[in-house]
Amino acid sequence: MKNTSATPKTITVWLNQAWSWVTDSKDVGTSQDALKNYPISITLQPGEVRKEYLEMCANPKARRPITFRLGFIPNTQEPAQNAHDPKLIWSNPATLEK
Repeated sequence: MKNTSATPKTITVWLNQAWSWVTDSKDVGTSQDALKNYPISITLQPGEVRKEYLEMCANPKARRPITFRLGFIPNTQEPAQNAHDPKLIWSNPATLEK
C-alpha cells in the first residue's frame, strides 16, 4: 500500500492483516482466522509504502486464470468483510495463473 497523496495519511490495519482486506472474487479470499485480533492506527508519510504478508486462499476447482482485486477501508474499527461496501478502496487487478 502506498500513500500517493502529498500529506500524511492515518489508516487502520489489523494485527491479522487479512481482516483489513476483502476480494471482489468468489474464488479468492483472505484467511481471517485469528485467535486474537485488534486494529492499529498507523500514519503513512507522502510516498511511503507499507508491505505486509497477506495469507490468501483460492478455490482449487475455479477456472484459471482468476483475476481479482483487493479492497481496503482506510479508517474502520470493523474487519473488511463486504465487497459491496462503498468505503472500500480497490487495488489494481491481479491475476492468479495456477
